[in-house]
Amino acid sequence: MLVVKDTQESKSKFFAVADIDARSAAAYNKHKSFFNSNTHTSKVQLVENIVGKLFVAKRAVYCTPRANSKTAYTEVKFDRVDLYAMPVHRKLKAQVLAQLEMLGLDLIYKPKTNSYSVHVK
Repeated sequence: MLVVKDTQESKSKFFAVADIDARSAAAYNKHKSFFNSNTHTSKVQLVENIVGKLFVAKRAVYCTPRANSKTAYTEVKFDRVDLYAMPVHRKLKAQVLAQLEMLGLDLIYKPKTNSYSVHVK
């Protein structure tokens, strides 16, 4: 499924990066065995390969350990993407969504930053 998420860019990049790094380190330290497992790292790599086919170009790909009160996951984020022409994009998006659905995952689109991400659990 494609989920559209309304997000805001941080006005202070320095503090945003520091916050992301601190939360990521805390999640990793709390769930090391999960993030280091071969099963999870393979799934993250698979998701990166699947979703990466959707873009002509991207500024960066981030794989960030995350955790909330219910679960730990890796957020695979494709930042500031360039898409193929619309007919090609629609076809590729349908393929990507089908593959992610088989893995039980959603594709998240953030229009304000023109970014896509997947929470790999």
